[in-house]
Amino acid sequence: MILGLVAVSVLALLADLLRGWGLAVWAAAGLVLAAGLYAWVHGTLLGNPFQAGLVMSAGVIFAARFYAWRPRLRPFVRYAYALALFLTLASLHYADRVGTPLPVLLVVVHAGSFLVAYVALTIAFVAGLLGVLQDRTLRVAPWRARFIPPLVTLRRLELPYLRVGYVAYTAGAFTGMAWAWGWWGSALSWDPKEVATLATWSLLTLYLLARGGLRWSGRLGAWLLVYGMLLFTFLGAPLLGGRHPS
Repeated sequence: MILGLVAVSVLALLADLLRGWGLAVWAAAGLVLAAGLYAWVHGTLLGNPFQAGLVMSAGVIFAARFYAWRPRLRPFVRYAYALALFLTLASLHYADRVGTPLPVLLVVVHAGSFLVAYVALTIAFVAGLLGVLQDRTLRVAPWRARFIPPLVTLRRLELPYLRVGYVAYTAGAFTGMAWAWGWWGSALSWDPKEVATLATWSLLTLYLLARGGLRWSGRLGAWLLVYGMLLFTFLGAPLLGGRHPS
């Protein structure tokens, strides 16, 4: 039933991407429902990357859908949908790994902060990626620039989401450290997910500090590094084991 809901949601999102049938919101609702059913069946809320991935993908879809009414931003919306589709499919790897039930407060504050961060940073990443593409198009083939959102619009999209994502990621990291201190007696360890989280936070901090001095072409490498590390923290690090509940 749960995987069936995910499959239907994936097909609906694909139909929106390929045919523009306007089913993305229904796809997002299906993903949230699947995550809720998983929590009800297994008794754990956001206890593994599968649940979190479904909710995160739905969040990306809802956030991007907000801009779908603006014709110049439709390429941005499609890129965001495509990334949400990738996140959904990647999270399926963890569908059979039932996580440990966590305290409700920890789920709301710690996991909730990270979910907000991942959604916001995904939107910022898509805006940054399209900014690089538009910058190159203006220099190489300016007649095609009308098919991509204007640079000023992409800047206005990227920075607020980047700031929200950074603040939420910081909150998630430090609440996790506080919980780890009370549970294990140490805020940090060589746990793969903890190390990856700290590395991602450091890269985000450096990007925020250096962003103003980077051209769009320079931001591409920086964003790929930051978002690649973000995805590794979310999807790759749990495969390496460690003390983290996920």
